Amino acid sequence: MRKFIWMLLILLSIVPYAYAATRDIVPRADTEGSIGTAAKQWGDGRFVDSTFSGTLSAADAVFTSTLTGVDGTFSGTLTWSNGGSVNANTAFTHSQDNTQAHTDYLLNSGDDIMGGTLTADGLILGQDELITIGANTITNDGTDFVFDDTIAVPNNSISAAELDEGDDFTWTSDHIFNGTMEIPNGASDVVLTGTGQMYVDSAQKQLVVSDGIEKAIPLRHIIQGNLGTGDFDADPDVFVLSLDADTYPDGIVITEWAVDCNEADPTTELNANIKYANDRGTGAFPGASDTLVDVIDTTTGNSSENDMSNSDLTSGVIPTGVELRVLIDADPVSDTTLFRVKIHYFIPES
Repeated sequence: MRKFIWMLLILLSIVPYAYAATRDIVPRADTEGSIGTAAKQWGDGRFVDSTFSGTLSAADAVFTSTLTGVDGTFSGTLTWSNGGSVNANTAFTHSQDNTQAHTDYLLNSGDDIMGGTLTADGLILGQDELITIGANTITNDGTDFVFDDTIAVPNNSISAAELDEGDDFTWTSDHIFNGTMEIPNGASDVVLTGTGQMYVDSAQKQLVVSDGIEKAIPLRHIIQGNLGTGDFDADPDVFVLSLDADTYPDGIVITEWAVDCNEADPTTELNANIKYANDRGTGAFPGASDTLVDVIDTTTGNSSENDMSNSDLTSGVIPTGVELRVLIDADPVSDTTLFRVKIHYFIPES
């Protein structure tokens, strides 16, 4: 009983001191709350294991174990002392460093430097943005790509599919074609509208060019002249054409011939042949190797052949280096009878 009375007296004696230690715990004006007066507030709060059902607010907090709560708001430093703080602090520092391109993200402004390869499903650049390769750039002016240097194009790399055949294309320098070049052509007339234009008319067999005025250059040629008794009397071998190698390096090809008389039914018909022989040089005419091309004798003043495979030569091919002539075999007799001979040919390229 005496012990109980002593304990009661001790308890009653410390109550005033406990009241004095806690009577100044009041909320702060900014509603964050504080413990004790300003002179007696705790600088750091340390908790072993704590569970909060509301909001934890603190200037600085250090946790040595587990903090469980719904919300946490800190205006100062939140530190983990069990190793987690290293990862947390590294992540925060990493997110604030915008001076370099990190391995896990690229900057949305500034310059990025990469030492490896960038692989992407797509790349979109704004107008006037540049792609720099070495000392050169590629940009776009809103319509076309613009290169500040020449483009090296491999041989045989441009096909018809890569050029717009519907657009005009202007060469601004010389170009060398090692193969054939096809110019506009067709089996019909064409109207050239610009100086320097050209066109092959395969129907009329002519090359059409324009020097400001449209002109035609025939791709077929014709030799024509009159034969009569005076020609026979002078020399029955009538010279027609010399096929020298400079002008006719591949000779000529006769496509057809025709003879017409100035009389409907002359008394004496033409008796003659188309022939060629080697160039006589300084010798007598005709030269050696005399060759018959075709007989051109007339009936009722006319004769013709438009298929040289039916000729005596069986073709119209006349080689280079020869002289073409008409040999009159018999005197036409009448001084008023004239026979007009026409030989059509073209110059081949082989």
